[in-house]
Amino acid sequence: MPNLSLELELESPTKGSRGGTSFSIYALSNLIKERCDASLNRRHKRALAASSRRHQERPLKFYKLAFIYLLLMAGDIHTNPGPNYKFPCGLCSKPVRINQRGIQCDNCNIWYHIKCTDVSVATYDRLSGTDEDWLCNQCQVPFQFADSFFDSDQSLSDTSLDSASTDTATSTNITNGNPFDIDLPRGLKICHLNIQGIRSSYDTLKLSMASKPFDVITLSETNLNDSVPDESITLPGFTCERKDGTTSKSHGIATFISNTLVGRRRLDLEVDHLDCLWTEIILPKTRPILIGSVYRSPNSDFVYLNDILNNISNALDCNYETLILGDFNLDLLPTCKKGLTKDMHDYTRRNELSQMISEPTRVTLHSRTLLDHIYVNRKKYVTQSGVIPTGLSDHRLIYAVRRANKPKHIPRKITTRSFKRFHQEAFIDDISKIPFSCIEGLDDIDLMWYTWKTLFNEVSDAHAPLKTVTVKGEHTPWVTDEFISMTWERDHLKKVAEKHGSLDTWARYKKCRNKLNNLASQLKLSTSNKILNKWQSGFRPGYSTTTALSYVVDDILSNMDGACGRKNYTGILFLDFKKAFDTVDHDILLDKLRSYGVVDSALDWFGSYLAGRYQIVQIENQYSDMMGIAFGVPQGSIIGPLLFSIYINDLPSATSESQAILYADDTAVIYSSEKISEIQQVLSTDLILIGKWLVKNKLTLNVKKTKSMLFGTPTMMKRADPLILHYDSHDIEQVHVFRYLGVLLDSTLTFKDHLSMICKKISCRLGILGRVKKYLPHKYRIMVYNSLISPHFDYASCTWSNTCAKYKKCLVSLQGRAGRIILDLPRTAPTADVLSALSWIPIEQRWNYHRQVFMHKIHIAAAPDYLCDKYAHVSSSESATRASTSGGFCLPHSNTIWGRRRQTCHGVNQWNALPRHIRMCNNTDTFKNKLKCAIRNGLAFWNL
Repeated sequence: MPNLSLELELESPTKGSRGGTSFSIYALSNLIKERCDASLNRRHKRALAASSRRHQERPLKFYKLAFIYLLLMAGDIHTNPGPNYKFPCGLCSKPVRINQRGIQCDNCNIWYHIKCTDVSVATYDRLSGTDEDWLCNQCQVPFQFADSFFDSDQSLSDTSLDSASTDTATSTNITNGNPFDIDLPRGLKICHLNIQGIRSSYDTLKLSMASKPFDVITLSETNLNDSVPDESITLPGFTCERKDGTTSKSHGIATFISNTLVGRRRLDLEVDHLDCLWTEIILPKTRPILIGSVYRSPNSDFVYLNDILNNISNALDCNYETLILGDFNLDLLPTCKKGLTKDMHDYTRRNELSQMISEPTRVTLHSRTLLDHIYVNRKKYVTQSGVIPTGLSDHRLIYAVRRANKPKHIPRKITTRSFKRFHQEAFIDDISKIPFSCIEGLDDIDLMWYTWKTLFNEVSDAHAPLKTVTVKGEHTPWVTDEFISMTWERDHLKKVAEKHGSLDTWARYKKCRNKLNNLASQLKLSTSNKILNKWQSGFRPGYSTTTALSYVVDDILSNMDGACGRKNYTGILFLDFKKAFDTVDHDILLDKLRSYGVVDSALDWFGSYLAGRYQIVQIENQYSDMMGIAFGVPQGSIIGPLLFSIYINDLPSATSESQAILYADDTAVIYSSEKISEIQQVLSTDLILIGKWLVKNKLTLNVKKTKSMLFGTPTMMKRADPLILHYDSHDIEQVHVFRYLGVLLDSTLTFKDHLSMICKKISCRLGILGRVKKYLPHKYRIMVYNSLISPHFDYASCTWSNTCAKYKKCLVSLQGRAGRIILDLPRTAPTADVLSALSWIPIEQRWNYHRQVFMHKIHIAAAPDYLCDKYAHVSSSESATRASTSGGFCLPHSNTIWGRRRQTCHGVNQWNALPRHIRMCNNTDTFKNKLKCAIRNGLAFWNL
């Protein structure tokens, strides 16, 4: 049979061509020529068969179809110059009648006979019963044509294929009508597309990827088998790795890797019955990167999804940076995840995978779904991700850009003065000549400061000019010669261990490493040569209101439990000073500084800092006369709180038998005994001694705000006598609830009043958030919650979160309410689904998390001494066992529920239940990360 294909030579577009045959016309001409050749040969075959049956030759009228194609390709006449049919076919121009099978393109709305297209009857029946989109071959060409493909009046793109840029643009800035001509940052560019049959879209895919906008291309639903060779689907400049489908749930996947990359397939990670294909890419100066291509059929069950997740877990166990792209057929757009979608969400949360796509990837007339996902385990390396509508299938292309190189370290620059040519005598002489008297005539304090600073800087710049210095690292004054010497020893022992590999050399290295870590912790924690009293918790690193509260609450609970053999009452005197910061005597403060070793020029500097200060009162535009300040430390300054702490540093030593706990000027004097009369006598005596100290240091006690309080079990408090105290002929009021350092303490430590106060505050703020949520985007709702509401759940939770469950029930419900407000869900939405959607952990686990971080700081000696002394490591016991080096604490004996509520008991119980690899972390950040991972995995120790 003769070949009647049209002998046409289509001119390919040349680089930089303008006004000639464009790439768009060239692509479309190829499609039309192929269709013309196939139609001519098909009709010629039919004509020969008919002629043989009738034993006669008949004229080949089908040549008229060839002329139609030739006229269409000429591009100078209308596509249908004949009668104007209502629904003409886009290919043969004949009408698509009601009794004929016809299909309409969802993009250009042109009708086609299915016999003129590649649509089979089965496909036609399937599309008729669904809302899936169908695009004609013309619309599948990934370029935006004019309404008439051959309208010669329409201007075509000037940009040729070869001039397409591969590393600039944004995903939202599509130029020249080509969705792949996008601005992307530098890096490894990876994309995925559900191609829905690569053979039918191979030509357009090949043309689209000719400019190599991506380095790695993953495709799903390739629908290939062994009869299709790699050469027929290979993209120029790429190496193809494919895995064909073998079951009804497997439709095949393929990965195309650019020849400019070094990569290999990881067959050891693949499972035969799964559509999962793994490749390993090696970039310069980086560890290997795993790229997984995944497809899950929409009719697959939980078992199949579980097999995919197990396969992903095996890949994550390689501890490589991993990117997983694919069509999971799980819609992530709904806020509340259900069924398999919830299982997938929980899995990614447990394994700390980040999903990078947030836009719909499949859009139809009646639905918008996010079925194609990109998961990464190191989100910080991904610089950009997004979605691109292509027209190659009813799915949109998803992509991610992985940063190619590590960011360069930006050195920190500081401005300092150069004293290389500084002469002190000349500087003092020039300073003495400055006319500072001109400042006294100014009324505006800001103008006075600006004038003084300008005059002073003029002289300073002349003698010690400013210069910019590059700082190589952070300021580390704790790095001593001993630390550096031990660091060298550790590095030497590591090299020896790596060279010989014996157990003995590794043991010596680990021993030196642990010793160095402990030394670093001790050096960092050393502050002010232990000048400040250990009971002062204010304005010191490692100290806080939580540490002070924890000590006080644990001491009260221990007495209520009878840990010392009998149950004791605890009496506390809460002192309040009148204007404590404003009544500090400067001479007394300088004397105390001198006693602590501050002498000579340093002491003179402090004296100059405190002396010569003035204050002025402004009422509207009226100013009072300036008055000198003879007392007080400057508030709002960095050094002011430290000076006040030094000023009252010796207050705890003024008491005889009781113990004073300080946080700045908030002072609690504590004493416990079985008899209330003894508590009353000791506190009265010590109150007199404290009064003498206050007179000596020129401070005043605010008697009206000073309160006393008695603590005990409910049974003890029923028979307790009142606590009567006096100061300077004034009665000290005894209260049953007192707010100490932000926490309401009640006489039986149920914290019922404190939790009620928290609930009211949170409920009020949630009401406000609920009223304004319609004006706030989702991320700002979370911002408001984190800044104004969440701190109330967490503040000092280590001290009160182990109280009775019925008192905490309100807070648990409020967390769910907050999530529903943020997500704009009804009140009936399940709390578990709400927390899962926001990636929040339940409030009880959050309290456990804060408690264990608190215990970790005690474990590494980063907490105050008065807390660390309460805890004894297991290793300090005489019997040496395998648990001796596990980092656990000795669990103290408890007689009652009050003793089991102590941090020293409840916290230790949970700490010892932690896995050893978490407990032994010496770095707080590493400990927090491992602890969060353990919480997400739902370990059983939280039930203790």
